[in-house]
Amino acid sequence: MSARSKTKDTKNTSIAEFFKTPARQMQRTMQEKFNEVERRSRLWGIRIKGVKGLKEVKDYNQKLAEILTQHNVGPFDTVEKNLSIIEIAHPIGKEGDQLIARLHSRVHRNIVVQKAKRTMNAEAGADGTRIVEDMIKSDFELKRKAFKQMKDAHEAGRRVRFVKGKLWIEGQEVAIQN
Repeated sequence: MSARSKTKDTKNTSIAEFFKTPARQMQRTMQEKFNEVERRSRLWGIRIKGVKGLKEVKDYNQKLAEILTQHNVGPFDTVEKNLSIIEIAHPIGKEGDQLIARLHSRVHRNIVVQKAKRTMNAEAGADGTRIVEDMIKSDFELKRKAFKQMKDAHEAGRRVRFVKGKLWIEGQEVAIQN
C-alpha cells in the first residue's frame, strides 16, 4: 500500500467520524423537538380505560360526557354541560374498551384528571373505568420506570410530580433510576 492510499484511508475515516457525531446529535435534537410537539398536542387529551360496551355506542362524545357525569369527575354536574367541553372522542386499542378524547381546554382536562386521581382511579371506578392523562410513549415508559421512586417519595410525604418526561420531588428534578 502506498503512502498516498494510507493518507486517503485516514482522511476517509476521519471524515466519516466527523459526520457521524453531528448526525447523531441532530437526530437526538430532532427527536426531542418531535417529542415536545407531540407533548404539546396531547395537552388537551385524556384516555378512558375499561369502558364497557363501546362497540354498541354511536356517539362517543355523549358516552364520555355520561362517564364524566356518572363518576362526578367532569367540571360540570350535567351531561349536557360536560358534553360542551369535549372536542372529539373515539375508541382506541385492540380490546375496544378505551376511549381517547381531546377537550376544548387544558383547564378542563386538568380538572378531569385531578378529580379522577382523587376519586375514581383509587378504586378504578365501580365499573372498572379509569381516566388518565394522554402521554407520549417515551414519557409513559419513563413514568413506568420512575414508579417505585414516585411511590416511595409519596409514602414519605413528599410532593411528587411527573412533568414532560421528568420526575420532580419537592420541586427539584430527580434522575430516574432503572
